[in-house]
Amino acid sequence: SAIIMDGRLGRIVFTASETSTATRTETFTFNRNGDLDLTGNIVPVSGKGIDFGATSGSGTSELLDDYEEGTWTPQMHDGTVSVLSAQYTKIGRQVTVVARLYNFSDTSTNDALRIKNLPFAANVTGVAAGSVMYSYSGQQHATVLYLDSSHNGSLNMYGGHSGAFDNLRHNELNASGQVTDMYIFATYFAAS
Repeated sequence: SAIIMDGRLGRIVFTASETSTATRTETFTFNRNGDLDLTGNIVPVSGKGIDFGATSGSGTSELLDDYEEGTWTPQMHDGTVSVLSAQYTKIGRQVTVVARLYNFSDTSTNDALRIKNLPFAANVTGVAAGSVMYSYSGQQHATVLYLDSSHNGSLNMYGGHSGAFDNLRHNELNASGQVTDMYIFATYFAAS
């Protein structure tokens, strides 16, 4: 490794090589404007991350210590479902999930439609978490995804009503003989 101070360009350059005789590769540079330019990734060790403590926030943690992208497998409380493009992104504790669901096997049970098996356990439940767009259902307005506290953090579909909230039920799927197709989007906070 070597440190090169380049006064003409106003920067400090760090270089590295496999051996003392090999060509050196620029790994990162401090520019005169205070920016740090990297040629690789920042890879924190376990329990470490980017500390935003300089902003004097009032939260319990100002350490961004996780970023992850992946796929997940939505499951139904009743019956099964076909899934296309179920993905998630986790930034710190905030998790965003998306999926397309179709071919619901249970279209007769008079029970709320519940999507379970979220990629991370939810820290806060009993809140609206996202939205859903669907076709061919006997219930037309249950477009809010609710993170249910009484069913292990499953996503339920609710809508406004002149009385109590109304939810989408299995026996309301496949209206007029057409197959229900559903797109979901939700954001919630993971327990860790």
